[in-house]
This record gives sequence, C-alpha cells and structure tokens, in this order.
Amino acid sequence: MKRTISLLLSLLMLFVLCACGAAETAPAATEEPAAAEAPAETPETADESEASAYPENAAPVEQPDLDAAPNALADDQAALLEQILQIDALVQPGTAGSSLSTAVATASLLDWAENTQLSEAAVEVVMDYMASMTPEGQAEFDQKLDAVDAMVALLTGSDKEAAKSILSDAGMLNGCGFPWSKNATAVIELLMQSLGRRIG
Repeated sequence: MKRTISLLLSLLMLFVLCACGAAETAPAATEEPAAAEAPAETPETADESEASAYPENAAPVEQPDLDAAPNALADDQAALLEQILQIDALVQPGTAGSSLSTAVATASLLDWAENTQLSEAAVEVVMDYMASMTPEGQAEFDQKLDAVDAMVALLTGSDKEAAKSILSDAGMLNGCGFPWSKNATAVIELLMQSLGRRIG
C-alpha cells in the first residue's frame, strides 16, 4: 500500500514539477553568482534557508524526494498508470451512463495503445496498484476491466457504424484515434493477458 501511494504521489509530483519546472530554472541560474560572493554556508544556515522555502508545516528533509520524483516512474509506466487510474475513476458497471463513461475510458486506452509497446515494468506498476486494493476493491476493479474489455471489442469490431454511434454518444468520435490499428488491439490484448484477464 505504501509503495502504491508513493507511486501515485510521485506521478502527481511529476505533473507539478513539469508545470513549474520552467519557472524555477531561471531564478536558480541568477542566484549562482550571488552565491559565489557570499560566504560558504554552514550546515545550520543551509537548513535555515531551506526551511524558509517551505510552508510552515512542511519538512525540509522531503526536498530530495521531490527532486527525484520525475525519475520515480518511466514515461511508459506513468502513461499506463494514468490510463488505469482513469478506468478506475470513470468505469462504474451497473450505474446510469456507465456505458458512455466506459467508452470514454476505453477510447483513451486505445489511443494510448496505438502508439506504445507494452513493457514489463509498466505492467508491474499496474499489478502493484491492484495488489494494494482490498479483496472487494479487486473484485470491483475486475468488473471494470471486464467492461473495458467488452468495449474494446465493440469499438474495434467489424461494425464500424455501431462503434461510431457509441463514440458519438460519448462525445469522443472527433477526439480520439478511431479507427484504431491492429497494434492497439494487440497491445490491449497483451495487457489483459498480463493482468490475468485471459485465464480460464
């Protein structure tokens, strides 16, 4: 559970640092000459200046973790985890409008699969996420994966008009990569096998 939470926090921090990274690099460059003129900081003064950069209740010792956050997940791992989190959030089998939200999550997954090669490391991140769930949560997530699996078959099947109708109703027809190639379906098939969806 702690590992999963740290992965999710790392992913969140990755997005925050990407958004703020450009603004933070310029001041760092201008501060270097001033640092050369100033006397060398002792460990005590370094701790004080670092603490002033944080909110009152934050611990300065967390800074190394924040700096390392972009490297915590590789791009393919972060991208797949984002898709899985979206499936977990959007797909709600048995509720009103579930087919439309499932179509949205599935179209996004197919777009991801269109331009990727599934790595073992990315699958491990998803397995860790699923392992952190309670047995009830895992059973519910299995139902969500089943719904997505069925929607993949509908959206990539031979009946293109039915697929267009589903995507249109979900507001995704012009915002996704329909029709998807065989690579997309092959990657998702491999993902489902890796997650144990093809046993039995």
